[in-house]
Amino acid sequence: RQLAFIGFDELDSFTESQFWNLFACLRTTSGVRTRVIATTNPNADSWVLDLVRPYLDAAGYPNPQMAGKVLWFGRVDGALRWWDSEAAAAIEGVSPVSFTFVPSMLSDNSILMRKDPKYAQILNALPPVERARYLYGNWFIRPTSGSFFQRAWFPLLHQHPGKADVVRTYRAW
Repeated sequence: RQLAFIGFDELDSFTESQFWNLFACLRTTSGVRTRVIATTNPNADSWVLDLVRPYLDAAGYPNPQMAGKVLWFGRVDGALRWWDSEAAAAIEGVSPVSFTFVPSMLSDNSILMRKDPKYAQILNALPPVERARYLYGNWFIRPTSGSFFQRAWFPLLHQHPGKADVVRTYRAW
């Protein structure tokens, strides 16, 4: 199969194997430039993180200075490697592929913001981890111990508020 263009919506819903198998079909004799374009949401557990990692800051947010910058990747001993230029990869004997990442936030989608202004409220109502992913673009955030339930959410009762016929009580979270 020869493909000049492959488009993915929500790339992280495809397996890494599916992606690379289709990537191998990027070839044509027509002279058309081959390319892959994909959308995705941040997911710390997704294989896609390895593709966008060079474009993120230390906290996992998109680095504005890297947005849209062309980098070059290739495989060295089976591992994905990145270079700032095609020439730098060639020095190491690698024939690399160009790649760029253009992060986008809700504020970039003026049509959606105009047609559904309440969507921002929906994203703001998400739990902290999902809000950091979907509203702010954080790729590293994960649920951690103590982030699901906060002790402050549960008032301590010094006396049972119920009926006198209660035989046994349990408290757990």
